[in-house]
Amino acid sequence: GYFERARATGIEQRDYNGLVFSLTSEAVYRVGRGQWDRAAQVLAECDAPLDVLKDPQARELVETLRGHPDYFAGRYDEAIARHRFVLDSARQRENRQHEAWSLYCAARSALELERFAEAIEDLEAAARILEDVPDAMSEATCYGLLASARCRVRDLDGATEAAARAEEAIGARAPTVFLMLHGYEGIVEVAIARHHVRGAVGVARQGRGGVDAGVRLEVVDELLAVDRQRVRAGGGVERRDLHVHIAARRQVDALGPLRRG
Repeated sequence: GYFERARATGIEQRDYNGLVFSLTSEAVYRVGRGQWDRAAQVLAECDAPLDVLKDPQARELVETLRGHPDYFAGRYDEAIARHRFVLDSARQRENRQHEAWSLYCAARSALELERFAEAIEDLEAAARILEDVPDAMSEATCYGLLASARCRVRDLDGATEAAARAEEAIGARAPTVFLMLHGYEGIVEVAIARHHVRGAVGVARQGRGGVDAGVRLEVVDELLAVDRQRVRAGGGVERRDLHVHIAARRQVDALGPLRRG
């Protein structure tokens, strides 16, 4: 295919910049297809040309991309370590864009480890950078993650504000890269939380809290079970659905048992 031809040409012509470009392009494609191991293998091939180039910009890009297979495969500590490495390098070079990337990508893994304060601090720092360094994809991703993080600490007003910023960044654009998924996830997670809060208030007023909450939990548990089976069978392609339903379950759990009004 085209990736193999590009790789072969880069090696033959000793075009190391072109070789790194072709490999990172393929890695983005592989991550987008849920092929975590293949993406990691492709990125490992960047080591030799990077050693020749000695270009910190290219090294930071590759290390940032390496964090994505780690994250999606559940290797959160490894992902954070990669993004912290890039963060230190980017700060030394005063590369604000890479600094923002590193902050929100590290926060993404901290969020999965339930280190919410750390995640929110990094996401807010990234958001401040993005005020000065416009990047629609990064804004959608960062604010979507911030919406999720604030949701999980029951700051629904802050979560709603962040989700609105993510929605504004997405606008009418079609998704351009897998990272924008987090923008959509944050928006959906907040919508689910707001729906259940409204439902909790209404149910409490009707005195049916315990029964209704149990029904919702049962439905979400069924969705989770089905989607986990799909992920195991399909190698992660349906991970988007799983994320949404995990978000739903977290928000139902966060509300706690509904009580009679």
